[in-house]
This record gives sequence, structure tokens and C-alpha cells, in this order.
Amino acid sequence: MDIRIREATRGDLKIAHKWANDPVNVRMNAKGGTVPPDTFARLFTELLHDKDVLLLVVEGLCDGAWVPLAQVRLDTDGEISLLIDSDYRGRKLATPIILASIEFADDKIPLDRVVAKIKVDNIASIRAFEKAGFDMTGELVCKGYACVEYEYRLARAPNNRLS
Repeated sequence: MDIRIREATRGDLKIAHKWANDPVNVRMNAKGGTVPPDTFARLFTELLHDKDVLLLVVEGLCDGAWVPLAQVRLDTDGEISLLIDSDYRGRKLATPIILASIEFADDKIPLDRVVAKIKVDNIASIRAFEKAGFDMTGELVCKGYACVEYEYRLARAPNNRLS
């Protein structure tokens, strides 16, 4: 499937709320539970204006139309997280989404490394990040959950661009 990436906008509020409250995403996310619509709208708007956060929407070409597949969050400290729409899980899209998001973000927040903190029972995410070239760097506790940390080192050309 062809994918493209763009920065999230206020118009993505409804789909982003759906993704954030999807039962599988909630279970695998070490950051908390479901969020009511009014609270989510406030938090989402804050994220859109946060200079330390790059919030992306990944779209896929399905039957001639671009449809939202996933949300990727990249922070200026290099932490990455993603939420994939339940209709598109299991299609081996996570690894290309991760890599394309890092490349897209390079113009916005040039990083030397990207870090993923993943709950230990989220085997699908662990595999996707490993396939994307991330290496496990340790174990940690994220908000009371056992997690593993994966790191991706970016190769930089002399002009500070990805090589």
C-alpha cells in the first residue's frame, strides 16, 4: 500500500480520538486509559501547538482515495509513538510507517536518535521497531508498566541531512 505523511491538523480530531480510545491501543499504550471527547479535544489542540511535538497523520491509498491509517508522535527529545487504525493492523504497515515518519520529520526536528518505549507484551510493536532497524537498549518501567526501550541511530551526512 502506498503511504504518505502529513502534519496533523484540527480536522484530525475525530479520527485521532478514535485511535487514542481504541481498546487495543489503550491496552498497549503505557500512558494511560481512555480519554473523554472534551478532554481529548483540549489535549489534542495543545499537542498541535506544542513546539516540542511533531504530530503526524499517515494516510494510505485505498481504492484510489487517501484514507487515514495511523498517527505518529515524534518529540524533539527523539521519543516516537504510534497508533494504527484497527482496520489496518496486521498488514505489515508499522515498519514502513515508522521509517517514513522519521524521514518526514527530519526537516522539522533533526535528530541523532529516535527512541521507542514499548510495553513488553506489545510483541507486534517490538517486531515492527526491530524490522525498522531499532536496537533494544534496555528495560524500564513506564507509568507502572514493564517496558523495553528501543533506539534508532540516524546516519547524518556532512550537511546534517539523513544519508
